[in-house]
Amino acid sequence: MADREVAFMDYDQEISESSLYVEQSLPTPESAKASAALSNTTTTDPELFVDDVSRDTSFGIDQSLPIPDELRGRDINLRRRTKCRWISAALLPFVVLVAAGTLAFFIYAGGVDNGNRQDPVAPTQEEVETFEGFEDGNTGDDDVVYGIQAEEDFKNPVDTEDEAETAAVEPPVEFVPPTMPPTTPPTVEATEVNAPVESVESRLARITAILSPVTNLTDQSSPQYQSISTLAKAPEEMLLIPTNVSDYPKFIQHYVIVLLYYTLGGSTWDFTANFFITGEECNWNIQSVFYVGGVFCKNGAVTSLYLPSNNVKGKIPTEIGLLSSMKLLRLNSNDLSGEIPSELSKLTNLVDLQLNHNALTGSIPTLFNEFWTSLEILNFANNLLTGTIPSDITALHKSLVILALDDNFFEGTIADNMGALTELVYLYLEQNGFNDTLADDSLVRLENLQQLDLSDNYFHGDFPPHLLQHDNLTVIDLHDNQITNFPTSLPNNTVLGFLALHNNQFTQPLPSSLTNLRNLEHLDLSNNEFTGDISPFLGGMTTLTYLFLANNPFTPGIIPDSFMPGLLPEFAGLTRLTELSLKNTSRVGTIPPTLSKLTELVLLDLDRNSLEGTIPSTLSEIEPLNFLLLNRNNLTGTLPLAFTNSSVIMLLLDRNQLEGDVTFLCDGTANSKRRDVVVLDCGGNVPEIQCAGQCCTCCDSAISLDGLGLEMNGTDVTVTDMCDDTSMLANLDPTWEHGFGRLQYDFDVAAWKMQGFY
Repeated sequence: MADREVAFMDYDQEISESSLYVEQSLPTPESAKASAALSNTTTTDPELFVDDVSRDTSFGIDQSLPIPDELRGRDINLRRRTKCRWISAALLPFVVLVAAGTLAFFIYAGGVDNGNRQDPVAPTQEEVETFEGFEDGNTGDDDVVYGIQAEEDFKNPVDTEDEAETAAVEPPVEFVPPTMPPTTPPTVEATEVNAPVESVESRLARITAILSPVTNLTDQSSPQYQSISTLAKAPEEMLLIPTNVSDYPKFIQHYVIVLLYYTLGGSTWDFTANFFITGEECNWNIQSVFYVGGVFCKNGAVTSLYLPSNNVKGKIPTEIGLLSSMKLLRLNSNDLSGEIPSELSKLTNLVDLQLNHNALTGSIPTLFNEFWTSLEILNFANNLLTGTIPSDITALHKSLVILALDDNFFEGTIADNMGALTELVYLYLEQNGFNDTLADDSLVRLENLQQLDLSDNYFHGDFPPHLLQHDNLTVIDLHDNQITNFPTSLPNNTVLGFLALHNNQFTQPLPSSLTNLRNLEHLDLSNNEFTGDISPFLGGMTTLTYLFLANNPFTPGIIPDSFMPGLLPEFAGLTRLTELSLKNTSRVGTIPPTLSKLTELVLLDLDRNSLEGTIPSTLSEIEPLNFLLLNRNNLTGTLPLAFTNSSVIMLLLDRNQLEGDVTFLCDGTANSKRRDVVVLDCGGNVPEIQCAGQCCTCCDSAISLDGLGLEMNGTDVTVTDMCDDTSMLANLDPTWEHGFGRLQYDFDVAAWKMQGFY
């Protein structure tokens, strides 16, 4: 089947929006410092800052205290001003002495004398190395610099050129609390103004000591070594190297996220997700209208790594097992390669694990044990995985809701393992090499199952009757297997909506109890060996929108009147039908004009029967009808002019006895309707029918479907010669995940030509 993400979109949306998996952490003191450094502002203790704002000490009076009313008045103010003048005169010599002492202090500490003034702007050599990097351990040009915003969505917008110029020249405004001048000369000591900057080599050594027990740092060309080099070159104010063992786990977590960036080709991601924007990895994510992804945390611990469809490539590093708090890991729809690391077994808190749509190889390692009590989604679909389903998957019997292993190369049996996963709601194992018997008790314990897809495997035996008795099962897709017997007595079922059994080995009449499937919308029994009549009882399945009975050796008969409403009082008719295929089902007689009562038809396939008479003009009245296949019958007469205004874009009329001119179908006038494919017996020296329109293809010339939006067996194909003997079979594998409907119409040719269906 196609992409499963839409299949469980509702369930997926419910959990992905939960704060349990994607929850941004509150700013920590470290992240506050990093943000302050990023914006070139001085980091100030928040509590002291607030205290300084509320307190003005420039006049020696605590302005935050209440002033008594008796001190407020003109007389008091006059006395205060007189007293201040007398005090100022008495203290003048003392003020001069203080000023002289202060000047001496600055000369001594600042190096003003003898031209030794130190420029506070010019960086030291160590500072240059800190920001520009060093050669040892530098593995390439992909090194990143902390503090650089990676995503345009998060840059402050500048609307005008004037604003841009102002932003470039005006420094940020800093709050400086006013202070009272000292009343006594300070004690001058010979101390350094700034603490020395630790060298990158020293930082690298300390980082290596912390990480060596948990990762391999021996290869200086490895992503591991490149990661610690990046950590060593990070500014100290943005990334502190811990000295206490209790702080090691947080630092190790930061290292693992950096390692994932380098190992999985972060420099070529479609969205860098603001990696390295600060020294706090919990801020490394993006949430915009274009993309949501990155690292998400709760209480400082990484709980989600969410990077789907982001051009992530490479092998998953084993160090990912160190992120023990992880609850959601989604790297699906990327270009991952290599094997699934067994270290994932350490992530026992996972709820959602999706690595589907990659190029992962090898078998599923031993991952699960009794500590895995939370995993609800396991999706390894659409990879290159081999081997069997590991038996330890049964450890997930209390939690697993979605299991998607489809479109791989698995083999072996499933009954023992799958039967234990009693909480399963969605089970997708299609397009593998499983070879197992579907016994009566197969999957019988999966009472919560809603969707079951075992198609395109080698399952054999009888169809398990209990599948039709599940209270919640809405989808059963078992097509392209080797199942031989279908139950003759079906129970009443108001839940099942999709039943696909085409390309199996059923050899029996259609059971009349099919009508007990009272809510069935999609029924595909094509390409089997069903026998007997196409019974009128099918006309009572009023919920059907898709009915395919093609390529079965039914007893010759007419198109049942029960299909059309109003003809037989006991049958309401298939008024909701959008697709009907009776190809190669031994239909005889004429095409009933009453087919026009099926007003929702988009596809009508009556190919390769023995139908006679003329083409009813009423078929042109079916407004949605786009695909009309009437080829390889015994039809006579002309095509009614009423088809001039029909909506048919694909019309197959070849290998009949039709005559006349059908140029009106596509005469090039402004009133011409779109026609993609019209195939006629208009070739040879004596053509049976004429068509000068550009849309017409004569059966002795090439049929090209290039550029027409139609695929033949998955690719554009040109069929030459004998086109009237080519079986155009509507694709039998619609994307039922999209509400049992089609996203497009494909027509297979080569596959059926090889199997001799024409």
